[in-house]
Formats: sequence, structure tokens, C-alpha cells
Amino acid sequence: LDHDVPNMRLELEYGGRDVHKFANDQKMSQLSEGAAYQIWKDISSGLECIHSQEIFHLDIKPGNILVGDTGRAKICDLGTLQFAIEPVYSSIGTHAYITPEFIVSSMRGRPGDVWAAGLVMMFVLGIMPLPNPRYWKISDIQRKSDVAVRKMRVWLD
Repeated sequence: LDHDVPNMRLELEYGGRDVHKFANDQKMSQLSEGAAYQIWKDISSGLECIHSQEIFHLDIKPGNILVGDTGRAKICDLGTLQFAIEPVYSSIGTHAYITPEFIVSSMRGRPGDVWAAGLVMMFVLGIMPLPNPRYWKISDIQRKSDVAVRKMRVWLD
């Protein structure tokens, strides 16, 4: 990337509410089918764009999808992204949205972003509630902790 540092600036704008804020007390989505369709279109085109630039997000989750007043969704929190072509070794991100293959390889990339987007959409469509954020840790999986691996497998079932 070429940067003209003297003229670099940071612009902030209100992006909307993050998707997990649309949950009820039982942690189920309250979004309409039309809103869900728009979110899916926007997330998938956003992922297609960053993946075409050889970028992995590595932390797709409801809290990193913003829905604006117009109903359009944006992917946010690019602090975990990696520039790569092939999957990368990574322990960053949110445990509940990590692919099952992570148990074996600890590698993450495009398939993991797509998996996580699918889990986000399962919440958005009201198929599953938001997961418990304290159920298991990525670092425990990397150390091959039997307890963490068992908890991940239970969560996947």
C-alpha cells in the first residue's frame, strides 16, 4: 500500500447497531426476514470483497456486523484481519465462531470467515441463539485441552 502520510486522515461515522443488539431476553434474533436477507447480501458481498484482496477478517460475529438506519449491514472491527492467500495460524478472534477444523490445525482463513458468517446468519434468521461467550477458549483448543475440545464438540452438536 502507498500512503501519503502528511495527508492521511481518519474519518469516523455512525455505522449503526451491531447485530447482537437485536436479540431478545432469550438471546434470539428479533430481525425480520427482509432485514435478514439484506444483512446476508451485505455480509457476503463484504467478505467477497475482502477475500478478493487476499484479506481474512478472522472475527466475523454478530458484534462485528453493524446495521445502519437504512437496513444496510457493514462488517466492522478490522483489528484481527490478516493479509494472506493461504490459511494462517491464529488464536485471535471469538471462540464461538471458530471452525471445527481449528481443533486439528489451529489454521484460519477464508473458510473460517464463511463458517462464521453462516453462524451469524443462523442467529439473524432465529435458528439459534447467541452463544455463551464463556463456554470455552481458543487458547485451550490450541493447547489441545480435553475439556475445551469436548466443550467445542458439544457446542457443535
